[in-house]
Amino acid sequence: MPSFLEITSDKLNRIVGTPGAPTLIDVRIDEDFDADARLLPGSVRHDYRTVGEWGPSLTGSAVIICQQGRKLSHGVAAHLRHAGIVAEVLEGGFEAWRQADGLLVPEDKLPRRDDCGRTVWVTRSRPKIDRIACPWLIRRFVDPNAVFLFVPASEVALVGDRFGATPFDIEEVFWSHRGELCTFDVMIEEFGLKSRPLLHLATIVRGADTARPELAPEVAGLLAASLGLSRMFNDDLEQLEAGLTLYDAFYRWCRDATSETHNWPNARQDSNMAAVVNEDARSSGTGDHELPFSEGVKVWARVAALSFGGPAGQIAVMHRIIVEEKRWIGEERFLHALNYCTLLPGPEAQQLAIYIGWLLHKTKGGIVAGTLFVLPGAVAIMGLSWIYAIFGNAGAVQALFFGLKAAVLAIVLGAVLRIGSRSLKNKVMMGLAAAAFVALWLFQAPFPLVVVTAGLIGFIGGKAGWAAFSTGGGHGKIGGRQVADADSLLGEGVPAHTRPNAVWLLKVAAVGAVAWFGPIILPFAFLGSHNVFSDIAVFFSKMAMVTFGGAYAVLSYVAQEAVNRYGWLKPGEMLDGLGLAETTPGPLIMVTQFVGFMGAYRAPGGLSPLLAGTLGGLLTTWVTFVPCFVWILLGAPFMENLRRNKALSAALAAITAAVVGIILNLAVWFALHVLFSEVRKVSGFGMTLDVPVLSSVNLPSLVLTIAAVLAVFRFKVGMLTVLASSAVVGLAYGLTFGVHP
Repeated sequence: MPSFLEITSDKLNRIVGTPGAPTLIDVRIDEDFDADARLLPGSVRHDYRTVGEWGPSLTGSAVIICQQGRKLSHGVAAHLRHAGIVAEVLEGGFEAWRQADGLLVPEDKLPRRDDCGRTVWVTRSRPKIDRIACPWLIRRFVDPNAVFLFVPASEVALVGDRFGATPFDIEEVFWSHRGELCTFDVMIEEFGLKSRPLLHLATIVRGADTARPELAPEVAGLLAASLGLSRMFNDDLEQLEAGLTLYDAFYRWCRDATSETHNWPNARQDSNMAAVVNEDARSSGTGDHELPFSEGVKVWARVAALSFGGPAGQIAVMHRIIVEEKRWIGEERFLHALNYCTLLPGPEAQQLAIYIGWLLHKTKGGIVAGTLFVLPGAVAIMGLSWIYAIFGNAGAVQALFFGLKAAVLAIVLGAVLRIGSRSLKNKVMMGLAAAAFVALWLFQAPFPLVVVTAGLIGFIGGKAGWAAFSTGGGHGKIGGRQVADADSLLGEGVPAHTRPNAVWLLKVAAVGAVAWFGPIILPFAFLGSHNVFSDIAVFFSKMAMVTFGGAYAVLSYVAQEAVNRYGWLKPGEMLDGLGLAETTPGPLIMVTQFVGFMGAYRAPGGLSPLLAGTLGGLLTTWVTFVPCFVWILLGAPFMENLRRNKALSAALAAITAAVVGIILNLAVWFALHVLFSEVRKVSGFGMTLDVPVLSSVNLPSLVLTIAAVLAVFRFKVGMLTVLASSAVVGLAYGLTFGVHP
């Protein structure tokens, strides 16, 4: 089995020739290269001893090839990773690729390279078929950095002579038509690129280039598309760039989709398409990939350790590692899963980890991925909660949290603007946000009612087809490098275990119900209903059902209930807990563990406060996150239908709009309790309003908050930097002048 630093020949073969292929670097010593002077398609030779000179100039990812995939390639790959470049080693090296009958390009067929290491080609201007197909073949399989010069036909030979360029597709040169073969055929022959899909594509190109439509049914389509491109562009290089995409599509059809058809759905067609999907899954190896479960565990642990920065940062980390580095799944499948998770209550980043883990390694994979995703944060928050409970009244700790509160307030305000700019696309959505804020701030409407009402409005609007609700709630492109599904380990097929199975779903529902509701029932059975553990179990289970819109949205609800109704926290302590959660890995909603800990710590019953707090924190974490596993394992097999439901997507868009108002309510509530030591309630006309006593303003806190806001909004300083800086300033101020809670 390859290590996580290696790529197999079979997997690399699926990537070679595609637009997202990594840079292939051949570092074989001269003796090995002279024994077989052929190169993997698109690879370039470099001296391993000078990696420090040529390595930093690489862009994107790289695969390093030596003779046997051992010391030379691993050493070069390690150097490149040190320079920040994603680098893997071809398992078994050149010998393994050759034994697997991989394509190999004779080095003596390559033209001389220029000073920048590129091959340079020249041909006639106004290209149509061959003069687009040949550059595509060269860029994808011979030299990804090749230069193409388009000049008048009469000047091709002279330009080639003066500029060291290789002429092609003109008469009386090496790279040209031979008998019935077109130039594309000749290049495939000479470059040793005789694979089934390329030979199939060559037949289509030959038919279009030599007016022989009888060679293949697709000839007419390629001819029409090529002539259309020539009319669309005056600039030959712009036409070439567009043509590369055209030939990418034809190549992928020749490689992967020649047996697939499309028609308006009917019973027979559904049956035919099911057969195609099953065959595709078998051909892609999606039902039985070679990824060891142990490797999956290691990678999910790495994802968890790096998951700072809220859901956006966590999803970006997951995309970079799972899609871009490991290529376990492709871009479309990743977004497909993410959009489904967005529709669910709960932390979408953790749910996405569960989903991908389940996709790769069935139920055990989902459970391990989801558990590892929250484990580092749960351990960290528990330890910090102990410290807070024991030393919270110490001057240094109070000063530290004095600084953190200012930073957290700035970060919450940033969340309002970030989510608002993305979701408030029209006046209706702005109105929903404003209505949510008014309902919560002035009328103290229950958070679940606000969420459900917004969802119903969006669902009705989507069902009716109102344009204001067609903005959608899905995610677009993520990350800098996109990986096609077919180029990933899982491929394009549908793994057998992901198809709905009634018996399996019933088992998941039964186990999930016991795991979820068992810890809720036990406190009632043994301690009664008037007990802090019973309150924690019920409250946070209810919260898990309505946590749409991310952690910031639900924290408004949690903060007000925990402070005003249950008395688990003092107003400023919710900000302390949020500061802890912001500085630890894992979902931001892990702050609820701090809330549960402090609630049980202050009402321990017959237990010691620290033991009660620990049990309260663990119970909170359990009832908050277990539902996420149930949502995914039950719903993921049906996700395609759910994701494409326009009414549900409109409901999500409306909820996301309302979330802006909900988070604004949280920000205002936080601001009042951070910046003022005294807040009074004013009631009238069915409304209740918190009004600050202006004379109680905390000037040091106001100054530090303004500085944090400027750092976040004006200077775009990162979250962790703002948190650390504010904590240090708060600590210095508190130790010097003292802090009054």
